[in-house]
Amino acid sequence: MNGRVAKRIHNQSKAIATEWLKSMLSETEAAKVTVNNLPKTNAYSYLNGTAYSMPYSLKGSSRIIKMIIKRNPLTLIENITAATISEYIRATKRS
Repeated sequence: MNGRVAKRIHNQSKAIATEWLKSMLSETEAAKVTVNNLPKTNAYSYLNGTAYSMPYSLKGSSRIIKMIIKRNPLTLIENITAATISEYIRATKRS
């Protein structure tokens, strides 16, 4: 993967993480959330004794975007949304 693709993946994962975080907060708190003030720490969920990155966090969404692109290289990175990630999670039975 070259730097341009990595930058596109990182930007898309920031957008997905921001959207996810805003959906979890009230409207007044969600108005304060921007791409620049996302939490840098990664949240984990545990399943059968194994730690997984939260799928919609910054690290989790970039990891899943990479997996989606690996399975289907013709997928445009900019077209991947939170709904696409939730479909992938259901298909792989990760949650």
